[in-house]
This record gives sequence, structure tokens and C-alpha cells, in this order.
Amino acid sequence: MYRNLKNTDIAEKVSLHEQIGLLQRKYEELKLNDISVRYIIIFIMFIFINLLYKNGEALINQIKSISDLEQSIQKLNEQLTCRQTELEEAKSAIDTQKQESEAYLIEIDEISKELDEAQEQNVRLLEQVSDKDNTSQRLMKEVEYNTIMLNNIILKIILYYSVLI
Repeated sequence: MYRNLKNTDIAEKVSLHEQIGLLQRKYEELKLNDISVRYIIIFIMFIFINLLYKNGEALINQIKSISDLEQSIQKLNEQLTCRQTELEEAKSAIDTQKQESEAYLIEIDEISKELDEAQEQNVRLLEQVSDKDNTSQRLMKEVEYNTIMLNNIILKIILYYSVLI
């Protein structure tokens, strides 16, 4: 039963470590996406500024595209906010799983100590039973010997009285 418990706890621990690894990879991916979004925004702004200076006639068209770019920036900011929320949730989940892992390890350690204590107690009890068995055997032999001796004495007394009579 202890091995099954230990195997189950090890499997849970491995599963928790795998989940932590997945959450950490997701965290890194979200971090990279955050950086990529910022570079895209900067790049879009750079292109927009270059276009304004190169072609004055296209200024009106580009002013219209500013609105589109602002909407894109707004969407990207919303995505960024969403990703940051996901990142915080992932960090929280990692922390929770770490705490659960630590709790499981403490519980496993306590169970292991209790099992060791129980095994030590079993050894002591087995030694006591063995000592009592040995004492019982010795006493039984003494009783048997004393019974034989008593029977011999009774026989001698009977023989003695039978000779007297």
C-alpha cells in the first residue's frame, strides 16, 4: 500500500512539474509577444512618419490611415493588456502549484516518518513476542519436568506404602 501511495504521489508530482513547465513556456511566449507588439507599433509609426515626409500630397490619405493605425494600436494595446492578464494568471497558477507541490512533499515526508515509526514498533513487538514464546517454552519444559518429578515421587510414595502394607 505504501508503494502505491508513493507511486501515486510521484505521478502527481511529475504531473505538477510538467504543468509548471508548460506554464513557464507560456509565460516566455507571452513575454516575447509583448515585445513583438511594441516593435510592430514602433515600426508602423516609423513607416507612417517616413511616408508623411516623402509625399506631401499623400498627407490627407495618411491622416485617414492615422485613424486606422490608432484603431490598430488600440487593438494591440487591448491584446497587450489581455496578454499581461494571462501572464499574471499563469504566474499565479505556477505559485499555487508550487505551494501544492510543497504541501504534498511535506505530507509524503510525514507519512514516511510515521511508516518508519510503525515499522520500528513492529520490530520491537516481534522481539517481545519472541521473548515471551521463549519464556513460555522454558516454563512448559519446567512444568513438564516438575510433573515427571512429581509423578516419580508419587510412584515412590505408593511403592513405599505398598511395601509397608
